[in-house]
Amino acid sequence: MYEPHEDQRQSFRLDVPLHQLLTSPVSERVELRPVGAPQRFPEPVFPQHPELLAPIPDDWTAPEKRRFTAGQIYGTMRGWLFPYIRSRLTGGDFHPLIAYLFTEFKCNLDCHYCWAFDNKIKGMTEDTAKRSVDWLHGTGCRVLAFMGGEGHMEVGKNIFYTVNHLCHMVLALKPFGCMPSTQSDGVQSRVVSKFKDMIFLPIETSGEGEVNAHSRVQMALAEAKAKARAEFEGVLQKTGKSLDDLREYVAEHPQLRRGLYKVPHRDGVAGTAAQFAFHVNDLMNRDRVYRRRMRVAMSTQQVA
Repeated sequence: MYEPHEDQRQSFRLDVPLHQLLTSPVSERVELRPVGAPQRFPEPVFPQHPELLAPIPDDWTAPEKRRFTAGQIYGTMRGWLFPYIRSRLTGGDFHPLIAYLFTEFKCNLDCHYCWAFDNKIKGMTEDTAKRSVDWLHGTGCRVLAFMGGEGHMEVGKNIFYTVNHLCHMVLALKPFGCMPSTQSDGVQSRVVSKFKDMIFLPIETSGEGEVNAHSRVQMALAEAKAKARAEFEGVLQKTGKSLDDLREYVAEHPQLRRGLYKVPHRDGVAGTAAQFAFHVNDLMNRDRVYRRRMRVAMSTQQVA
């Protein structure tokens, strides 16, 4: 069997025409110059629903069944149902229901080991993005996803979840060669050194063996479980309730055992079990029947 010479083996994971297109400069590039003044996106309204930022009332309980308003139903129909019906009734082949707009032709991390190492092509301007969105809107598309900058977003997501106590561990699952692993170039290692409680685990689907990936996940999960267990035990100490007390109260209230029961979020608590323990403790403290029964039980024990 013929084996290629060592010099003939390609050192990249893409086909030759695509690799040459991405790395070789184009001698004659056709530029489309926009007509008129540069366009800009309008300033986003934030928050769009300020009433949802208010603190959760103490007497709030999760509804047994979700109910949607007429405005919510109509907004969903405008985004999905109406474009689908229009695509079936109008002529032409291009009627996207959802579109992905890539604002960066290459990855903006510019890592030396990635095929996009020579990042000389500038990203999309705001004027081009605005005109692209208007053109997609003219085709009937009402759902648009902006793509690009995933490397920096991964670092920001890790910091956001850690600072706001939203999770105990962040696991980034990504294919090798598609988006560079930010831990490899030292970005995440620098971030982890600043935030001591951060647990970040990048897993590349084709960059490492199954056994190696499984062992790394198991070690990270063990550390995250230890943090969650310590947090839950701290909640029990703060509330003064035992685990048996919480289980007994939950057993008497079936609505707390529903899979879609919404547990109010408490700032500074990441684990779901700790959030639930705090919530059950608040319900127990407000439950007059439960408090009366506990006082009777304590009086009976003292008499005995």
